[in-house]
Amino acid sequence: MIKVNLARLSGSAPVHAEAAVTASAPSRPTPLPLKLLLIFALPIGLYIWQDIVVSEKIKSMKSSEDRLVEIKAQVEKLGAVTAVVQGLSREKARLQKQLSVIGRISGKRAFKLKTISEAQKLIPEDCWFEEVSIAKGKVKFKGYSRTPSSVQKLVDELERLDFLSSAYNEELKRTRLGQANVHAFNIVAEVKR
Repeated sequence: MIKVNLARLSGSAPVHAEAAVTASAPSRPTPLPLKLLLIFALPIGLYIWQDIVVSEKIKSMKSSEDRLVEIKAQVEKLGAVTAVVQGLSREKARLQKQLSVIGRISGKRAFKLKTISEAQKLIPEDCWFEEVSIAKGKVKFKGYSRTPSSVQKLVDELERLDFLSSAYNEELKRTRLGQANVHAFNIVAEVKR
């Protein structure tokens, strides 16, 4: 407790005594066993608390590692599936290219067959084909006729087909075929696009 002379502070009376500061109760010293207990208990308590916190962190990390292992396994499985899918995609692209080539070849054959079929219907009785070829957008008919007028009639008929245009006789020459005199022709027509 602190004692202060209030008279001196108010200035009303002369004060000869100085303020005395004294404690009201003497302080008791802390007993030695309690001090020792605090010195040893506090670090041990901190160690136990730290051990608990670290154990929790280790458990959390172990759980995270387990989840990462599971995810890694799933990614590896997915990687294998992805490789299979990529292989199938490449195979599909390769097959599509082959189908397109086959389609083009088949289309050319179908066109050639259609051309020959239609030309057979149109050809006069005194004409016959020796060769029919299709190349670079042109159809060539090589053959023989007994009369030049039959060749011109065939050219006119080929002009009327819906898939050919600009038919003309490139060459007409008289020749012998066996014992008969015939006219060799070379008719060219362009394929309509």
